[in-house]
Amino acid sequence: MFISQAWAQGAGMFEYAVKAALFFRLPQFVYRPDAVGDPVVEICLLGGNPFGSALEKLAQSPIGGRPVKLLKLASAADAADCDFVFVARSESAGLDGILRRLAAHSVVTVSDIEGFAQAGGMVEF
Repeated sequence: MFISQAWAQGAGMFEYAVKAALFFRLPQFVYRPDAVGDPVVEICLLGGNPFGSALEKLAQSPIGGRPVKLLKLASAADAADCDFVFVARSESAGLDGILRRLAAHSVVTVSDIEGFAQAGGMVEF
Protein backbone atom coordinates (compact mmCIF):
# COMPACT_ATOMS: atom_id res chain seq x y z
CA MET A 1 0.00 0.00 0.00
CA PHE A 2 2.78 2.48 0.87
CA ILE A 3 4.58 1.69 -2.37
CA SER A 4 1.53 2.53 -4.47
CA GLN A 5 1.00 5.78 -2.55
CA ALA A 6 4.65 6.75 -2.99
CA TRP A 7 4.45 5.93 -6.70
CA ALA A 8 1.28 8.01 -7.10
CA GLN A 9 2.89 10.96 -5.32
CA GLY A 10 6.03 10.60 -7.44
CA ALA A 11 3.95 10.46 -10.64
CA GLY A 12 2.02 13.57 -9.56
CA MET A 13 5.23 15.43 -8.77
CA PHE A 14 6.67 14.44 -12.16
CA GLU A 15 3.46 15.54 -13.91
CA TYR A 16 3.66 19.00 -12.35
CA ALA A 17 7.40 19.28 -12.98
CA VAL A 18 6.65 18.76 -16.69
CA LYS A 19 3.72 21.20 -16.56
CA ALA A 20 5.93 23.77 -14.81
CA ALA A 21 8.48 23.48 -17.61
CA LEU A 22 5.77 23.82 -20.27
CA PHE A 23 4.21 26.81 -18.51
CA PHE A 24 7.60 28.47 -18.07
CA ARG A 25 8.53 27.97 -21.74
CA LEU A 26 5.16 29.17 -23.06
CA PRO A 27 6.23 32.86 -23.31
CA GLN A 28 8.81 31.83 -25.91
CA PHE A 29 6.03 30.64 -28.20
CA VAL A 30 3.40 33.32 -27.67
CA TYR A 31 3.73 36.69 -29.37
CA ARG A 32 2.05 39.45 -27.39
CA PRO A 33 2.37 42.79 -29.21
CA ASP A 34 1.26 44.61 -26.05
CA ALA A 35 4.25 43.14 -24.17
CA VAL A 36 6.93 44.25 -26.64
CA GLY A 37 9.46 46.31 -24.74
CA ASP A 38 8.34 45.11 -21.30
CA PRO A 39 11.49 44.65 -19.24
CA VAL A 40 10.15 41.70 -17.18
CA VAL A 41 8.01 38.62 -17.89
CA GLU A 42 5.41 38.35 -15.13
CA ILE A 43 4.22 34.79 -14.55
CA CYS A 44 1.42 34.45 -12.04
CA LEU A 45 -0.28 31.67 -10.10
CA LEU A 46 -3.90 31.84 -9.05
CA GLY A 47 -4.95 29.34 -6.40
CA GLY A 48 -2.92 26.58 -4.80
CA ASN A 49 0.59 26.02 -6.10
CA PRO A 50 0.67 22.54 -7.67
CA PHE A 51 4.24 23.03 -8.94
CA GLY A 52 6.01 22.96 -5.59
CA SER A 53 9.35 24.70 -6.00
CA ALA A 54 9.75 23.79 -9.70
CA LEU A 55 8.45 27.12 -11.04
CA GLU A 56 10.50 29.12 -8.54
CA LYS A 57 13.65 27.36 -9.73
CA LEU A 58 12.76 27.93 -13.40
CA ALA A 59 11.94 31.60 -12.73
CA GLN A 60 15.59 32.20 -11.84
CA SER A 61 16.40 31.94 -15.57
CA PRO A 62 15.48 34.74 -17.99
CA ILE A 63 13.04 34.19 -20.85
CA GLY A 64 14.21 35.72 -24.11
CA GLY A 65 16.76 37.80 -22.22
CA ARG A 66 14.09 39.20 -19.88
CA PRO A 67 14.07 38.44 -16.16
CA VAL A 68 11.08 36.58 -14.78
CA LYS A 69 8.92 37.77 -11.91
CA LEU A 70 6.82 35.01 -10.33
CA LEU A 71 3.74 36.22 -8.45
CA LYS A 72 1.17 34.42 -6.30
CA LEU A 73 -2.22 36.11 -6.79
CA ALA A 74 -4.81 36.43 -4.06
CA SER A 75 -7.56 36.84 -6.66
CA ALA A 76 -8.10 37.29 -10.40
CA ALA A 77 -8.49 41.02 -9.77
CA ASP A 78 -4.75 41.16 -8.99
CA ALA A 79 -3.75 39.99 -12.51
CA ALA A 80 -3.46 43.42 -14.15
CA ASP A 81 0.34 43.25 -14.45
CA CYS A 82 0.58 39.54 -15.28
CA ASP A 83 1.62 38.32 -18.71
CA PHE A 84 0.67 34.68 -18.05
CA VAL A 85 -1.64 33.32 -15.35
CA PHE A 86 -1.87 29.67 -14.33
CA VAL A 87 -5.28 28.94 -12.78
CA ALA A 88 -4.91 26.03 -10.35
CA ARG A 89 -7.43 23.23 -10.03
CA SER A 90 -8.30 24.59 -6.60
CA GLU A 91 -10.10 27.42 -8.42
CA SER A 92 -12.31 25.21 -10.62
CA ALA A 93 -15.52 25.98 -8.70
CA GLY A 94 -15.27 29.69 -9.56
CA LEU A 95 -13.75 29.27 -13.01
CA ASP A 96 -16.40 31.19 -14.98
CA GLY A 97 -16.05 34.28 -12.81
CA ILE A 98 -12.27 34.05 -12.84
CA LEU A 99 -12.15 33.87 -16.64
CA ARG A 100 -14.55 36.83 -16.93
CA ARG A 101 -12.33 38.86 -14.61
CA LEU A 102 -9.11 37.83 -16.39
CA ALA A 103 -10.66 38.73 -19.77
CA ALA A 104 -10.49 42.36 -18.66
CA HIS A 105 -6.67 42.10 -18.66
CA SER A 106 -4.18 41.43 -21.43
CA VAL A 107 -3.10 38.08 -20.03
CA VAL A 108 -2.60 34.56 -21.38
CA THR A 109 -4.62 32.13 -19.26
CA VAL A 110 -3.33 28.61 -18.64
CA SER A 111 -4.66 25.71 -16.59
CA ASP A 112 -4.96 21.96 -16.29
CA ILE A 113 -8.60 22.15 -15.21
CA GLU A 114 -10.57 19.80 -17.44
CA GLY A 115 -12.68 21.83 -19.88
CA PHE A 116 -10.64 25.00 -19.28
CA ALA A 117 -10.32 25.86 -22.98
CA GLN A 118 -14.01 25.18 -23.60
CA ALA A 119 -14.86 27.50 -20.72
CA GLY A 120 -12.87 30.31 -22.36
CA GLY A 121 -9.32 29.71 -21.12
CA MET A 122 -6.50 29.99 -23.65
CA VAL A 123 -4.15 27.07 -22.94
CA GLU A 124 -5.26 23.80 -21.34
CA PHE A 125 -2.65 21.22 -20.31
